[in-house]
This record gives sequence, C-alpha cells and structure tokens, in this order.
Amino acid sequence: MKDERLVESLEEVAASLGVKVNYEKIRKMTARQPRGGFCIVKGEPRIIVHRPLGASEKVQVLIESLQGYDLENVFMPPEVRQAIEGAFPLLKRASSE
Repeated sequence: MKDERLVESLEEVAASLGVKVNYEKIRKMTARQPRGGFCIVKGEPRIIVHRPLGASEKVQVLIESLQGYDLENVFMPPEVRQAIEGAFPLLKRASSE
C-alpha cells in the first residue's frame, strides 16, 4: 500500500475512534522541527500533524499517535493493521501477556 493511501486509511481508523486529525504548520520553537502527535484540545482527542511532512513521515506520526488505543476490535484493511503492528511489534506481544 502506498504511503498516501496508508495516510488516508489511518485517518479513517482515527475517525472511527473519535479522534480528529488536523494538518497544521507547526512553528519551530526548538532546534528540531516537531512532527506532531496526539493531544487533547478542549477535551477532545486530536492528532496534529505537521502539514509539510512527506507521506511516510505522516504515516509514522499517525501510527505513533494511535498506538495508545486498543485497536483489536477496530476494522481496518489488513495492510493497515500490518503497518501498525510492524511499526510496534512489541505492542501486540505486550498486550497479549
């Protein structure tokens, strides 16, 4: 699955969990440019992604932001589940122990 399609699928997973995904230009306040991540805005869960990132970096931010959720019963294409589990192979093993 191409990264652009994976971004769209991860956005759908986030939406099914009630998490809004926003793409914004994040101002650089440190030596390193922030990529974004999970946060709570006015009591609502949100993933904010630095708009200028490439598709593969957006995928990383989305996967990292979704890792705190129980995705066991969330429907997603097999390729998306493999991408999430491939990025965090220890996460699945730790949750089954």
